[in-house]
Amino acid sequence: MSAYADQRVLVVGGTSGVGLASAREFAAQGADTVIVSRNPQRIDEAVTALSGLAGPVTGQTLDIRSDDGTTTRV
Repeated sequence: MSAYADQRVLVVGGTSGVGLASAREFAAQGADTVIVSRNPQRIDEAVTALSGLAGPVTGQTLDIRSDDGTTTRV
């Protein structure tokens, strides 16, 4: 069993670069991975690319530069 099984991980900026690589690793280790980003199309692309790994991957549109909705979603 992985150290991340039964854990939820929030990856900010998880649609590219280090964020996407991190999301991929967490999901591969069985974490329930939630990707947040400002761009819904890129979220969909990342979720599709990471589907089929050991843990589920979902995405939410969120701009962490704004307080609107940040507290309620996290």
